[in-house]
Amino acid sequence: MDRGRAGGALVGRLLRLVGSRPLTSYVVMTFALSWVWFGLALGVWGLPLQGAAGFLGTLLGPCLAGFALTALLRGWAGVRHLLRRLVLWRVAPGWYLIAVLAWPALLVAAVLALPGSPQAGGPPPVLSAAGFLGLYLSILVFGGPLGEEPGWRGFALPGLQERCGPLVGALLLGVLHGTWHLPIYLLIPGYNGAPPGLAAALGQFLLFVVGVTAGSVAVTWLFNNTRGSLLIAVLHHAATNTAGIVVSAVLPGTAVLPALGEVRLPLQIAAALLIIAATRGRLSYERYRRETAADGPWPQASGEPRGTTSPAR
Repeated sequence: MDRGRAGGALVGRLLRLVGSRPLTSYVVMTFALSWVWFGLALGVWGLPLQGAAGFLGTLLGPCLAGFALTALLRGWAGVRHLLRRLVLWRVAPGWYLIAVLAWPALLVAAVLALPGSPQAGGPPPVLSAAGFLGLYLSILVFGGPLGEEPGWRGFALPGLQERCGPLVGALLLGVLHGTWHLPIYLLIPGYNGAPPGLAAALGQFLLFVVGVTAGSVAVTWLFNNTRGSLLIAVLHHAATNTAGIVVSAVLPGTAVLPALGEVRLPLQIAAALLIIAATRGRLSYERYRRETAADGPWPQASGEPRGTTSPAR
């Protein structure tokens, strides 16, 4: 009986800690679960990242942490709310076009603008529309977007915007999201075009984190303009992951990888700065707050444990 009471007291303290530090709890849980899995799957067992190993890394980290903490802090009502955001499709059609097509189109334009870049030409694209759609959906499901966004944007972003403001929240989330990929760079030689050698790989990784941080500004802006639609975030994430394939298909006569290496990061930073300037650093956060006010405060925004109530702000 004493052991039962001691165990209950420990669980109670843990719940209070998570309730008072939900964002910290999310980060610790996400990194711990994913990094342990990546260490085993990639470092010990030597499994390929593409496929089950990578998909489970996202499910066991960002996704599981986001849903588990939502359930803990808000119960099944919170879980259903998070799931509804994942299928929130009733947004203006223009936001779909921006989420899916804007980034690949910008990359194509930037590659064509490079001095000495060959124009589109050469053999016709070998990837049919159906083939590209299948590849896009495969990357959407197994390449990270569907597994990551319920946690990063579904759980963490609303709280970070509430606590830190939209711009700082978006930048902080980008740093965390980018840093989360560190084991992949260390365990997979040449990942994402990283040069051989630890120092060179870490240098490439730091550039990647800068790019993800800049990209987080764009995703936050999309999120805030679509009532927090995780579907839009997932579609945009998948579009960025397949953008290189789009450039290869549109410009088959272009040396795509070297060109993308030149334009991707400057373009990410330029797009982020343009959004920041156009929204005065608010990233349309007031619109998000206004259109989601009826939902009440998210648990990670208020820091309240399940069962408490607070007026919508």
